Amino acid sequence: MSDYRQAWVQDLRLCILKVLSNAPGNSANTSVLQRAVDVYGFRVTRPELNAELGELHRIGAVQNEQLDDDLCVAELTQRGQDHLDRRLTLPGVKPPSLS
Repeated sequence: MSDYRQAWVQDLRLCILKVLSNAPGNSANTSVLQRAVDVYGFRVTRPELNAELGELHRIGAVQNEQLDDDLCVAELTQRGQDHLDRRLTLPGVKPPSLS
């Protein structure tokens, strides 16, 4: 993966966590997430988004509930919130800014 692509993916993962932290119940389905990250400049396909949610699940940042082949609900975990609060650093996710 190129340095640019790696940085872009890390930023996207941080954006997903931030969106979830501001969503009701700290959760959202992939349809809502796809539109939300698009507002922040991340144009991703549903399969790309699902792949990133899978990686965030693998590192413990989110819990995913698969509703059908194309739709899942992601919920921010305490570990994901701890990353946003700068209590820990998740591998492959950009650290949030200090401000």
